[in-house]
Amino acid sequence: MAELQTRFCDFDVRSVNKAEGKITGYLSTFNDVDSYGTYMTPTAFDNALSKFSKEGYLPALWQHDRTKPVGRWIELGKDDRGLYGKLKLTMADPQAQIAYAHAKDGSVR
Repeated sequence: MAELQTRFCDFDVRSVNKAEGKITGYLSTFNDVDSYGTYMTPTAFDNALSKFSKEGYLPALWQHDRTKPVGRWIELGKDDRGLYGKLKLTMADPQAQIAYAHAKDGSVR
C-alpha cells in the first residue's frame, strides 16, 4: 500500500459564522506555486468534486488527522480562482471549537 502523503496549504478564510458553525473559503488556488514547488491546475479536483456531488459527504479533519473530525464540508466547488468550500463545524466538539477559534483569529490557515 502506498504511503499517504499530506501537504499543507493555506485555507483562505472568507467568512466565519459561530452561530451556525460555518466557515467558508478557498482550500486551494489554481496555478499558484506552493511551498512544495507545485501548483494545482483547474482540473486537479474534478474527480473529488464528482465524488462529493454523488455522495454528498466529506468529513472535515483537524490538521488532516483522520482521528480528529471537526465537522463536514457542506459545499465544495471551483471557480476561476480555485477550489472553494463551506465547512459546517460540529460546535459541540471541543476540537471544532478550537478549529473555529483559530480560523477566526487567522492563526491556522
